[in-house]
This record gives sequence, C-alpha cells and structure tokens, in this order.
Amino acid sequence: MGGGNSKEQDPLLRGEAGKGDQERQYNLPDGRMKDRFEPVEKISYTTSYEASIDKFDYLIVFPLTEHKGMFVPPVIDQGQGLDKFKNALTDGLFNGGRYRWSTLKEIWRQASFGTDDAKEASVARLSKFWAKRTGIEPKDSDLIRPKAWNTVAREAILDQLINGSGLQCKLTATSKSIFCRVRAPMKLLELQADKENYRLQLRGEIDPGSDDFWNREILHRDADDKVTYIPVELEEERKLYSREEAVTILEKLYNAGKISPN
Repeated sequence: MGGGNSKEQDPLLRGEAGKGDQERQYNLPDGRMKDRFEPVEKISYTTSYEASIDKFDYLIVFPLTEHKGMFVPPVIDQGQGLDKFKNALTDGLFNGGRYRWSTLKEIWRQASFGTDDAKEASVARLSKFWAKRTGIEPKDSDLIRPKAWNTVAREAILDQLINGSGLQCKLTATSKSIFCRVRAPMKLLELQADKENYRLQLRGEIDPGSDDFWNREILHRDADDKVTYIPVELEEERKLYSREEAVTILEKLYNAGKISPN
C-alpha cells in the first residue's frame, strides 16, 4: 500500500487565481522549516453534534421493537382445515398487518448488493439466521409479525456487519429507536487498501512527485552582484546534520507537538 508516487502526474501549480484549496503551491525550504516548528494548538473547537458522533463513520437507525402486552406468536403457519381457520381467526383479531415470508425475502433480495447469486446467498443466510433465532424454519406461506421481523432483521444486519465484515458497531437506544454507529478499524482499512492496490496520499512535502519540484531553481545574487540560479531542493537534500543538530531539531518538533516522544 502506498507504493510509488501518489501525485507523480500532478505538476506543482503557481498560485493561479480561482484554483481554490486544491492547488499544490510551492513553498521554499525556509518557509517549510518555519511552518514545521509552529506549535500545534491543543484546544479543539467542536459542536455538540460533532462531539456526539464519537468518531464513527456511519449511523444506522433501527425502530425499537420492545414487545408489550399479551403474547402474540411471531409466525402464523398457513395450515389446512381447522388449523387454517384458527390461524386466520387469530390473525384477524390480534395480528393485522403481518408480512408474508415470501414478500420479506423479496425485500431482502432487493436490498442486497452484488450479482444475482450473491443476492440469493444473502437471502439464504437470512433464512438460516431466522431459523437459528426463532427455532422455526421459515416457509414462503408464513405470516410474520412486524416486530418479530424488525428484531430479527436488525440482528441479521448487525451480525453481518460485525462478524461478516469486521466493522466496529456501537449501540445506544432511546424510547423509540436503536442507534447503531459504525466505523471501519484502521487495520481493516489498511487491508482493503492493500487489496485494491490503493496508493496512499501523502503531503506534497513528503511526496512532491514531480520534476517541477526537484528541478526548481531560485535566483541568487552574491556580494559581487553576480546572479546564479540554485536548485534549492537538491541543495536541501544534500544537507547533512550532526547528531547534536538532529537531536535539537527533534526536540523542537516534539515541543511544537509535531512528533511523539517515541
């Protein structure tokens, strides 16, 4: 990950008007040295909303599915004869608005991503998770109570996020909703970036990546008024520091809050 020059195709810009903050403007070594030793302000200003995010990347909101009142079975099996009549009567009295399992499977399939085979595999995992959670193998004719569906569907989604993809989730709840904050651990991002051969984006000073940077020359006038052009970046690269000078520079950077003690 990060191999090669990430900006090797982007030449340095010369501060043209109207280019905005995306310009890679050139800064002389002396200017960079000054910026390098500027102390970092330790006070951070955040809004209450930003503080509440807790550095998670995404938020998923689920409806709270707490059940109150008399017990209502989560699934009605559309049987035959007297059982069918009893089930239909129970459904009409207590279970209006149930969803047929075949309909829920289609909703889940449409919400899944990938090829048709991937979508079918996602539906199969849902059926397996439902059977594990409820102890009942779902059938297309089953009528599912909405709260039971919302609960198991939420758990199936979280199971896939945490155990299937390795994402970190943090759950909080109110009287009406369950909030799931999701973030990708740094290690997972590194593995994915390596898998995709993603080139790490570095600051221009670390990775200038263009001949325009290294070949830049500045005008120098000596005491005899003789004018020469000095390749300033090449001269900067040739500098050798003694151990004492290097320690002094590192101490300044540490005191400015730019590096850690290790």
